[in-house]
Order: sequence, then structure tokens, then C-alpha cells
Amino acid sequence: MNSNLKFSFSKPFLVYRTESENSIIQARNISKYILSKFPIETIYIEKPSEVNSDLVFDTEDEKILREKHKNVFQSFSPETEKSDLCIIIGGDGTCLWANYCYRKNKQPPPFITFHLGFLGYLAIYDINNYKEVFDELEKGNFLYEKRNLISSELFKYDDNISNKKKIDNYVALNEMLIQRGSSSKRICLNIFMDNEPLTEVFCDGLIFSSPTGSTAYSLSAGGPLLHYEVEGLTVSSICPFSLSFRAIVIPKGVKLSVRVGGKYNNNPVIVNDGKIIGYLNKENIIDIQLSDEKLNFIVLNKFVPNRNVLWKDKIVQSLGWNSAFKH
Repeated sequence: MNSNLKFSFSKPFLVYRTESENSIIQARNISKYILSKFPIETIYIEKPSEVNSDLVFDTEDEKILREKHKNVFQSFSPETEKSDLCIIIGGDGTCLWANYCYRKNKQPPPFITFHLGFLGYLAIYDINNYKEVFDELEKGNFLYEKRNLISSELFKYDDNISNKKKIDNYVALNEMLIQRGSSSKRICLNIFMDNEPLTEVFCDGLIFSSPTGSTAYSLSAGGPLLHYEVEGLTVSSICPFSLSFRAIVIPKGVKLSVRVGGKYNNNPVIVNDGKIIGYLNKENIIDIQLSDEKLNFIVLNKFVPNRNVLWKDKIVQSLGWNSAFKH
């Protein structure tokens, strides 16, 4: 989606690595700049004690600005607040955390991401260019890169599996993982496709990965690399008992369901983008599929004239895909 309209926002959520002093400094710098350019009503922060008007406007010359924006910085709560832009400073882990913060929102706002982390597949812009990035954003010279999300619903059922009650639902950007957790024993999982039996697998875990997550845990477990525009859900197994189990890619619109199989009593752990969110007990079943909702990343034409080339460079240069042997 190309945009020719000026982009404005008033209630951004600023996400950064709270344990990094450099990240905190950059968060203050960005706050000062967007307050000078946009009609900001509120800047939502995880820790207002680290980023507030006293710290952003810290010189005597900025006393008036310090007072003017005294109440601008507020704590963020996804249950009660609705921001119109998510500004991320960090790496891929920070992006995943930001998406998790919106877990109660049906549709998060657009993400604009600055690289200050390790790998940075999702963090697009150099943090040193933040002024120019926001200048271009204001002009409307951008498009939305739509990333597939994984939706899942956890149910509890009685003797009749069709009689089930919903317990909770989750959304993941990278992957949904069902694994043995702290147990040393393998797990047995029954997989269904659109309510029909697909297979039973003995393994250490299953990874359900989005195209975005195909460069993460799934790749390490032998899964395929998917371009982010491919609407497929990858299913990979962690250390399967059968050597014939291979990763498969399921199209959008197909629902996968998983429950504990056999006579195994250990309760696998459910992990959503690296966060443990629950357990798959014997009386539970979880439905997993690509979501109808997508996460919008802001891609500025000036910095990324060809997003496919950038994706290619990431897998070739960062991952070393198909690189020659070193002598």
C-alpha cells in the first residue's frame, strides 16, 4: 500500500530496551524530536521513570518545554489505551515484545523500527537517521509492509472433543511453540488438519512458524525459508523420533489442531514468540492458523527502494545462505 498523504500521529507507544543505556538515550532523543514535529498528545512508555519531560528537556533553556510536556509521558496498558503508532528501538526481540504488548488489541497500529540490536531482520532503519526517517514519514513517502500473524485458541474439552470451551487466545508474529519444557521425556502430539487426523508425532516439540518467523527457530530446526509475502504456516518438529518427519507448509485458511496423544501424562509448554503462556494438558486442544489480521511495518521509499532486495541481502549476508566453505 503506497501512501501519498502526510502521516501524522498523536499517541505513539515508544518501545526500547530498558536495560540498555544507549537505548534509553535514543528514546529520549526521539521523544524530543517528535514532540517538535507532530501534534503529540501522549507518548506511552513502559518506564516513564526513564523517559519523561525532566530527562528529555534537561537544560535550563528548555524549562518552558519541560513544563509544557510535563504530562505527555504515560505508562502503556494494552487493555486501556490505544496508540496510533508503535516506535521501536532495538532488534527483533524488541519487535516481538512490542507485538506481545498489543496482545489484547485486535489490530495493532503500524510499527516503525530502528535497529539497535543484534540481527535486525525486522528493525529497518539505522537509529542515527531517526530525524530523516520521521521527516520522510511526515511527507507520506512510505508503504505498508504487511506481515502475517499466527492466531491460536486454547480450548478445554470433556470426553466429547466437539464439546469444547474456549480458555484463551493468542497472537504471534514469529512462532507458536509446543515443547516438552523442563521434562526430559519426549512428548506425543496428535495433529489434526481442519478437524481431520493428520499425524501423531513423538518429539521434543513442534514449531508453528509464520513466514516472518521462518528465519528464526524454525530454520534452526530444519524448516524452510519463506518470503514474508508467502501466506503459509510452517510446521517443523524438534528432534522427531521418526527420521521421515519433514517440515510442511500449510496454506492460509487451513486450521491445525494439536492435543496430547497416547498415554503420556507430561504437560507440554505453550510458548508464544519466546514467552511461556501456558500448558497443553490432556483435556486441552489448541487451534493454530494464520490470522486474518496482519501487522503493518512502515517502509519508507527513500531508505528502502526495493524491499525484496533488502530481504535477499538479509538472508545472504546476515544468515550466510548458500555461502561457500571456508578453507
